[in-house]
Amino acid sequence: MYDSTYEMTDFDNHSPVRFFIHTIGSVPLHWHQCLELLYISDGTVTVTMKNTSFRLKEDDLILFHPYEVHALTASHCVIAAFQIQLNLFDKHVLPPSLRFDCCSVSDGRPERFDALKHLLAALIQANTEPDSCTPILNKSLSYALLHELVSSFGVEEYVEESDHSQTLSRMEE
Repeated sequence: MYDSTYEMTDFDNHSPVRFFIHTIGSVPLHWHQCLELLYISDGTVTVTMKNTSFRLKEDDLILFHPYEVHALTASHCVIAAFQIQLNLFDKHVLPPSLRFDCCSVSDGRPERFDALKHLLAALIQANTEPDSCTPILNKSLSYALLHELVSSFGVEEYVEESDHSQTLSRMEE
Protein backbone atom coordinates (compact mmCIF):
# COMPACT_ATOMS: atom_id res chain seq x y z
CA MET A 1 0.00 0.00 0.00
CA TYR A 2 1.20 3.48 -0.86
CA ASP A 3 1.56 6.28 1.62
CA SER A 4 0.63 9.10 -0.75
CA THR A 5 -0.86 12.56 -0.89
CA TYR A 6 -3.61 13.92 -3.11
CA GLU A 7 -2.46 17.08 -4.87
CA MET A 8 -5.41 19.46 -5.24
CA THR A 9 -5.73 21.02 -8.69
CA ASP A 10 -8.27 23.77 -9.34
CA PHE A 11 -9.32 24.54 -12.91
CA ASP A 12 -11.21 27.55 -14.16
CA ASN A 13 -13.97 26.95 -16.68
CA HIS A 14 -12.06 28.58 -19.52
CA SER A 15 -9.42 25.97 -20.23
CA PRO A 16 -9.08 22.26 -19.42
CA VAL A 17 -5.27 22.61 -19.25
CA ARG A 18 -3.22 24.32 -16.54
CA PHE A 19 0.54 24.50 -16.50
CA PHE A 20 3.33 25.48 -14.16
CA ILE A 21 7.04 25.90 -14.72
CA HIS A 22 9.08 25.36 -11.61
CA THR A 23 12.26 23.97 -10.13
CA ILE A 24 11.79 20.80 -8.15
CA GLY A 25 13.77 18.75 -5.70
CA SER A 26 12.08 15.71 -4.26
CA VAL A 27 8.30 15.42 -4.50
CA PRO A 28 6.91 12.58 -2.34
CA LEU A 29 4.34 10.06 -3.53
CA HIS A 30 1.19 11.86 -4.63
CA TRP A 31 -1.65 11.65 -7.16
CA HIS A 32 -4.13 13.84 -9.03
CA GLN A 33 -7.67 13.53 -10.34
CA CYS A 34 -6.43 14.81 -13.71
CA LEU A 35 -3.86 13.81 -16.29
CA GLU A 36 -0.41 15.25 -15.66
CA LEU A 37 2.17 15.63 -18.40
CA LEU A 38 5.71 16.58 -17.35
CA TYR A 39 8.29 18.08 -19.70
CA ILE A 40 11.86 18.22 -18.40
CA SER A 41 13.33 21.60 -19.33
CA ASP A 42 16.64 21.35 -17.47
CA GLY A 43 18.37 18.78 -15.29
CA THR A 44 17.37 15.21 -14.54
CA VAL A 45 14.69 13.62 -12.40
CA THR A 46 13.91 10.08 -11.32
CA VAL A 47 10.21 9.31 -11.60
CA THR A 48 8.79 6.40 -9.60
CA MET A 49 5.38 4.91 -10.33
CA LYS A 50 3.95 1.40 -9.99
CA ASN A 51 7.24 0.12 -8.52
CA THR A 52 9.06 1.24 -11.69
CA SER A 53 11.60 4.06 -11.95
CA PHE A 54 12.50 6.14 -14.98
CA ARG A 55 15.41 8.57 -15.23
CA LEU A 56 14.26 11.55 -17.28
CA LYS A 57 16.64 14.15 -18.66
CA GLU A 58 16.30 17.43 -20.52
CA ASP A 59 13.69 17.28 -23.33
CA ASP A 60 11.99 14.11 -21.98
CA LEU A 61 8.23 13.78 -21.39
CA ILE A 62 6.09 11.52 -19.24
CA LEU A 63 2.33 11.35 -18.68
CA PHE A 64 0.57 10.25 -15.48
CA HIS A 65 -3.04 9.10 -15.54
CA PRO A 66 -5.60 10.25 -12.98
CA TYR A 67 -5.10 8.55 -9.60
CA GLU A 68 -1.69 7.19 -10.65
CA VAL A 69 0.57 7.44 -7.61
CA HIS A 70 3.99 8.83 -8.49
CA ALA A 71 7.03 10.48 -6.92
CA LEU A 72 9.82 12.67 -8.30
CA THR A 73 13.40 12.77 -7.05
CA ALA A 74 15.89 15.38 -8.23
CA SER A 75 18.52 17.65 -6.78
CA HIS A 76 17.76 20.44 -9.27
CA CYS A 77 15.36 20.01 -12.16
CA VAL A 78 13.24 22.53 -14.07
CA ILE A 79 9.97 21.08 -15.31
CA ALA A 80 6.87 22.25 -17.10
CA ALA A 81 3.90 20.45 -15.55
CA PHE A 82 0.70 20.36 -17.62
CA GLN A 83 -2.42 19.22 -15.80
CA ILE A 84 -5.30 18.20 -18.05
CA GLN A 85 -8.85 17.96 -16.69
CA LEU A 86 -10.70 15.69 -19.12
CA ASN A 87 -14.20 16.49 -17.85
CA LEU A 88 -13.76 20.10 -19.03
CA PHE A 89 -13.62 18.96 -22.67
CA ASP A 90 -16.83 18.59 -24.66
CA LYS A 91 -18.06 15.12 -23.62
CA HIS A 92 -19.24 14.44 -27.21
CA VAL A 93 -15.69 14.54 -28.59
CA LEU A 94 -14.00 12.38 -25.96
CA PRO A 95 -13.31 8.78 -26.94
CA PRO A 96 -15.03 6.29 -24.59
CA SER A 97 -11.77 5.11 -23.05
CA LEU A 98 -8.76 7.31 -22.65
CA ARG A 99 -5.43 5.71 -21.77
CA PHE A 100 -2.11 6.92 -23.05
CA ASP A 101 1.35 5.46 -23.41
CA CYS A 102 3.44 8.62 -23.32
CA CYS A 103 6.95 8.26 -21.89
CA SER A 104 9.82 9.39 -24.12
CA VAL A 105 12.37 7.41 -22.09
CA SER A 106 10.75 4.03 -22.67
CA ASP A 107 9.54 4.73 -26.23
CA GLY A 108 12.84 4.91 -28.13
CA ARG A 109 11.37 7.10 -30.92
CA PRO A 110 12.12 10.71 -29.94
CA GLU A 111 10.62 12.15 -33.16
CA ARG A 112 7.23 10.75 -32.11
CA PHE A 113 7.09 13.43 -29.40
CA ASP A 114 7.91 16.45 -31.60
CA ALA A 115 4.33 17.54 -32.35
CA LEU A 116 3.40 17.18 -28.67
CA LYS A 117 6.37 19.33 -27.61
CA HIS A 118 5.42 22.00 -30.15
CA LEU A 119 1.88 22.16 -28.72
CA LEU A 120 3.18 22.43 -25.16
CA ALA A 121 5.54 25.24 -26.24
CA ALA A 122 2.62 27.01 -27.98
CA LEU A 123 0.57 26.85 -24.75
CA ILE A 124 3.43 28.41 -22.79
CA GLN A 125 4.05 31.07 -25.46
CA ALA A 126 0.35 31.99 -25.66
CA ASN A 127 0.35 32.74 -21.94
CA THR A 128 3.63 34.63 -21.77
CA GLU A 129 1.94 37.90 -22.72
CA PRO A 130 -1.79 37.15 -22.52
CA ASP A 131 -4.37 39.38 -24.17
CA SER A 132 -8.14 39.33 -24.58
CA CYS A 133 -7.92 36.49 -27.15
CA THR A 134 -5.72 34.21 -25.02
CA PRO A 135 -8.66 32.19 -23.58
CA ILE A 136 -9.77 31.34 -27.14
CA LEU A 137 -6.24 30.29 -28.08
CA ASN A 138 -5.88 28.26 -24.87
CA LYS A 139 -9.09 26.35 -25.57
CA SER A 140 -8.01 25.71 -29.17
CA LEU A 141 -4.56 24.51 -28.11
CA SER A 142 -6.13 22.33 -25.40
CA TYR A 143 -8.20 20.50 -28.02
CA ALA A 144 -5.14 20.20 -30.29
CA LEU A 145 -3.25 18.71 -27.34
CA LEU A 146 -6.06 16.22 -26.68
CA HIS A 147 -6.09 15.28 -30.36
CA GLU A 148 -2.32 14.70 -30.37
CA LEU A 149 -2.49 12.56 -27.23
CA VAL A 150 -5.37 10.44 -28.56
CA SER A 151 -4.04 10.03 -32.11
CA SER A 152 -0.36 9.46 -31.28
CA PHE A 153 -0.32 8.01 -27.77
CA GLY A 154 -3.76 6.51 -27.20
CA VAL A 155 -3.97 2.86 -26.20
CA GLU A 156 -6.87 0.59 -25.39
CA GLU A 157 -8.05 0.97 -21.83
CA TYR A 158 -7.15 -1.75 -19.39
CA VAL A 159 -8.41 -2.49 -15.92
CA GLU A 160 -5.80 -2.09 -13.23
CA GLU A 161 -5.49 -4.38 -10.27
CA SER A 162 -7.10 -1.83 -7.95
CA ASP A 163 -10.29 0.10 -8.53
CA HIS A 164 -9.56 3.81 -8.11
CA SER A 165 -13.13 4.68 -7.19
CA GLN A 166 -12.96 2.26 -4.24
CA THR A 167 -9.65 3.81 -3.16
CA LEU A 168 -11.10 7.29 -3.35
CA SER A 169 -14.23 6.25 -1.42
CA ARG A 170 -12.13 4.76 1.37
CA MET A 171 -10.01 7.90 1.58
CA GLU A 172 -13.06 10.16 1.81
CA GLU A 173 -14.54 8.21 4.76
